[in-house]
Amino acid sequence: MLLNKFHFSYCTNIHAAQTWDETFNTLQNFLPEIKKQICPHTPMGIGLRLSAVAAQHLLQQALPFFKKWLQQQQLYVFTINGFPYSNFHHTKVKDQVYKPDWTTNERLIYTTNLIHILSGLMQTGTETGISTVPLSYKYWVTDSCNTADVFEACTVQLMKCVLLLHQIDTTQNKYIHIDLEPEPDCLLQNTADTIAYFTNYLLPYGIDLLQAQSGIDASKARQIILRHITVCYDVCHFAVAFEDADVAISKLKQAGIKIGKVQLSAALKIDKPAQITAEWIQQKSAAYQAFAESTYLHQTVVKDVNGEMHHYSDL
Repeated sequence: MLLNKFHFSYCTNIHAAQTWDETFNTLQNFLPEIKKQICPHTPMGIGLRLSAVAAQHLLQQALPFFKKWLQQQQLYVFTINGFPYSNFHHTKVKDQVYKPDWTTNERLIYTTNLIHILSGLMQTGTETGISTVPLSYKYWVTDSCNTADVFEACTVQLMKCVLLLHQIDTTQNKYIHIDLEPEPDCLLQNTADTIAYFTNYLLPYGIDLLQAQSGIDASKARQIILRHITVCYDVCHFAVAFEDADVAISKLKQAGIKIGKVQLSAALKIDKPAQITAEWIQQKSAAYQAFAESTYLHQTVVKDVNGEMHHYSDL
C-alpha cells in the first residue's frame, strides 16, 4: 500500500451499484483505465463505496479474490464511504440516506463488516477510515429528552466499534477510524454540534463503557476514543453552515478531535445585492431550479442581515 501522505485516488460512490457483482463490474470497467491516465506507474487509491448487501457478500465470499485483483491492478482501498447503507442512485433517496442511523444494530453490523473488510485488505502499519452518517437526522428526533436518548444510544453502538478497532490496532498494527460526517439538519450539523457531542456524550459515556467492558483506565479510554472516532470534514457541508474552514478546524483541534477524512465538494451560493428586484429574484430562481431534483436532499441555509440562520430542509 502507498505510504505517502497524499494519495492519487478515485471515489466509486458516483457509480450506481447495489450488489457486490454490480460494484465489482464497475471497478473493472472504470478503474484500470482511470489509473492508466492519472498514475500509470504508481499504485492508485480507491475511495470504495459498498452498500450493506455488497459489503456482506464481499466479506463472506469474495474478499481474497478482490484483494488479489487489487494487487494485480496496482490499486488499494484507502478509505470507504460507509454513509449510504442501501441504494444511492436512480431512486428517491432524500432523508432515507441517514437510515439506518447509529441507534440501530443494522448500522452497527454494516460498519463492522466494513471494518473487517478494511482490516483484510490493509497492509500492516497503514491507516484508513470509514466515513459515516452524523448519528441521525434531527427531524426524526422530537424533543430534548429524546435527543439525549439518541446521543446515548449512538454512543453505545460506536463504542462497540471502538473496541473492535482498538483490538485490530493493537494486535494487527492496522489503524482504522470511524469518520463522523457533520451535515446540515443532522444531529451533528456543524463544528459546535460535533464538539458538544464529543464533550457531553461520546467521551464521558464512552469512557465509562470502555472501563466497564474492558477494564481500560479513564485516561487510556479517552485516547482510544479520540484515536478511532474522528470527523469527516466535507467542505460543502461546512460551507452551507457558513463556517470558516480555518476557524472550524482550529476549534476541532483544540477539542482534541481529529479530522480523519476531507471531502472536496461544491456548494451553491447566492450573495444578496443591496437592493433586491423582481428581475433579480426571477433570474436566481430560474438558475437554482435546475438543481432542485427529486433524488437527494439539498439542504439550504439563509443568513439574514442580523447574522441569524434560517434552515430549509431542501432546496
